[in-house]
Amino acid sequence: MSQLRFIQILFLVGILAVSHASEPRTVALSALLAPVQAVAQKKDLEPSKEEAAVEKKVIHGYHVIKLNDVLSQMEKELEGEIKESSKLSLSSRFNWGSVKVRDDRDWGVRLTAPFTPSRNGRWYPSFELLVDGAVLSEYRIPIQVALFKPVWAVDQNANRGAAVTEVSLIPIVRDIFEERVMPIDADEPLEHYEFSRSVSRGRLITWDDLEERPQVRKNAIVDVEFSKGALQVKMRGRAMDNGMMGDLVTIRNLDTSREFIASVSGENLVEFEL
Repeated sequence: MSQLRFIQILFLVGILAVSHASEPRTVALSALLAPVQAVAQKKDLEPSKEEAAVEKKVIHGYHVIKLNDVLSQMEKELEGEIKESSKLSLSSRFNWGSVKVRDDRDWGVRLTAPFTPSRNGRWYPSFELLVDGAVLSEYRIPIQVALFKPVWAVDQNANRGAAVTEVSLIPIVRDIFEERVMPIDADEPLEHYEFSRSVSRGRLITWDDLEERPQVRKNAIVDVEFSKGALQVKMRGRAMDNGMMGDLVTIRNLDTSREFIASVSGENLVEFEL
């Protein structure tokens, strides 16, 4: 207890003693001091205004948002645009300044540009940095995109004209932006294609290596179906052109050498209407 507090207590005791001096009954000193002691104890237990202000003041720490944190947030936002079998990785050499937010605040990134990297994986997106849902600042930075995904590669040498179904293919995971020509995804069906040129074992397949396989080939013997109402006649002929499904090709009659036009309707099958 401070000296000033002690003097104040003695002063109050003196007042109480004078006020009770005229009374005939004897009053114990402890009884006189009890109210004063209660007041003193209450004040000792109560914090001062300065102490209360310190207790009310909460000291918050700060989190420094780094460029890698921003890129990680972008990768999460782009997950819905990337196949589950693929892995996206973003990097940048941008000179990112120091951005700090309080530990009790939520922050995030919102892209305001579509995911459209160039053929070599360069991307210049604009985005917003959010704190508790509000826009703190806007940026546009250069980013290098790496996209690892399984793509088709040939497991044996293949000659021109070979059907893809007759050649052994294997899926290989590659960063497609590191390839000079975009390879074909390993989940792409290729049963209707053949090789447009010879390829060597281990090569990644691109669409430049393939062409759609015709249902009818030039000089191939095909089945010809004639139809008129309920009348249907079948014969065989020689195709004078390559043809895809629905194409019109010239067919030569094997017996008379006469030629006519028919529509490709299946594998080595054409239809002719009388």
